[in-house]
Amino acid sequence: MADAFAQLLASASERNLRSLPYSGDVLASEAFEFCKNNNSQNNALIIDVRTKQEWQKTGVPDLANTVSELLTISWLTFPNFAINQNFASELAIGIQKATYSEVVTPCLTRGLGLQVQSENLAQDPRAEAGMTRSDVLFFLCKSGGRSLDAAIFAKSLGYEYTFNIAGGFEGGEVAGWKEQSLPYKQYVAEEYEVSHA
Repeated sequence: MADAFAQLLASASERNLRSLPYSGDVLASEAFEFCKNNNSQNNALIIDVRTKQEWQKTGVPDLANTVSELLTISWLTFPNFAINQNFASELAIGIQKATYSEVVTPCLTRGLGLQVQSENLAQDPRAEAGMTRSDVLFFLCKSGGRSLDAAIFAKSLGYEYTFNIAGGFEGGEVAGWKEQSLPYKQYVAEEYEVSHA
């Protein structure tokens, strides 16, 4: 599976035509397949950077049958669409609390703790290590613009593998998560929200 990671990295890098400081663009299907079949040394997260209003209206990726997790952290705040000044700390909190899961998506409950629903966590060496700065971060927004900014910003914070999901959740220049018929579900704030409370 290390070859799959190398292939993902090479494909994404080829799509980084402007040589921006991030790992590159991936298709939603590539991100989902990596999350679904990840056996590499690198844990993976999808960070949905849309607003809470967007999550509530259109849903969020459903990663229940993957080995990865979803975090919802707005890059821009609603209604003024200013950059979320807490983004870096919310990202760090979410990543710190994320633990590798085999079957179901753990729930981040208001940033207070992790509810793990898999009995097999202790058997995987990545569970003890938790997330690191060398794990894979896939950023997702509506169409791929805000998530690109968030991926570049995360790279500047020292996260090594930051990818933008081209086309985002709803699609843009390329088909997005929903257009590619990838699983999604209704957003429930208590399951995914990262906060300082």
